Amino acid sequence: MNTRLINARSETVTEKPAFREAFKRSRCIIPVDGFYEWQRTEGKKQPFFTMRDEHLFGFAGLWDRWKGEGGKVIESCTILTTEE
Repeated sequence: MNTRLINARSETVTEKPAFREAFKRSRCIIPVDGFYEWQRTEGKKQPFFTMRDEHLFGFAGLWDRWKGEGGKVIESCTILTTEE
């Protein structure tokens, strides 16, 4: 997985080389207390923070451990998203 890829589309996760192996073997739940949705307002993108009654909830995710430059071990994760 690439550290710059923070979201993976659920509909295509098995087809994308960056996520295919992690989807087979490294699924996880990512606990969160909220998230940002981006909405277009007057031609600009505006972030809106969304919470659920001050309780934690979870996103489906994938994690991976891989070697980066110089053999450095990197651990990364991504959130699975879907169409609305």
